Amino acid sequence: EGPRLVQDYESLSPVAHIEEPSDRGPVLEQLLDHLDPVFDGRLPPNAYVHGPFGSGKTAIVTALFSHLTELSTRAQSVIYTSTRAESTSAPEFVYVDVRETTSEFAFYHAVLDALVDESVPEHGIGTETLKSRLHDLVREQRTGIVIAVDHIGEPESIQAPALVDLFAGLPSNVSWIAIGRDDPSTTELTRYTAESISIDRYQRQMLVDVLMTRTSNGLAQQGLDHSLARQIADWADGNAHDALAALFIAAELAEERG
Repeated sequence: EGPRLVQDYESLSPVAHIEEPSDRGPVLEQLLDHLDPVFDGRLPPNAYVHGPFGSGKTAIVTALFSHLTELSTRAQSVIYTSTRAESTSAPEFVYVDVRETTSEFAFYHAVLDALVDESVPEHGIGTETLKSRLHDLVREQRTGIVIAVDHIGEPESIQAPALVDLFAGLPSNVSWIAIGRDDPSTTELTRYTAESISIDRYQRQMLVDVLMTRTSNGLAQQGLDHSLARQIADWADGNAHDALAALFIAAELAEERG
């Protein structure tokens, strides 16, 4: 009945992502530079975002797409910026995790479901019907769609050659950002992209900042001191997923032991 150490488990979770990823400003700027055409109502070229496990690829892209989706749906899909006084219709933004959508049907279902308000049936409908409905929907949208496809090439997800085939089935006014761990020189995807964006492992101090940011929301005040955060960061060696997993487990054990 006393004060609890763990205030919010999700803030500590290695598979949960916060709205503002810590210390990733330069990478966000690079992605925004690539996506700059959307502020003029045009689609950007295809791109490949790559980096090692735990480098924050998913956290960065999901945070960015969340903000862009909010912008594009505000005020009848109009974007204003400090340098563009005129209104501009924005493309739609869709995020797909191919760990969860490993079939052709699941992929097109996920894209279509993200674009419509009503629920798309998961049964009693064929893949070709989904594709046809997706093409009809996108054809009505003059500015098109930007799709981020995450976790490509991992053991339980869609591999690059299969993904190329899926992209070929998308309407022409769709551009995509593929996200994976493979080096650009080893993946077929870069044959179809205009740019490769690299995300490096976290530096030690950046990882300490990630841990302290998460604990500020997830643990009681002074629940983790900097010396322990540095110890975790040293052990994790630039991998934010591993660092947060260690923090999560340590917090749970400490909570159990009072």
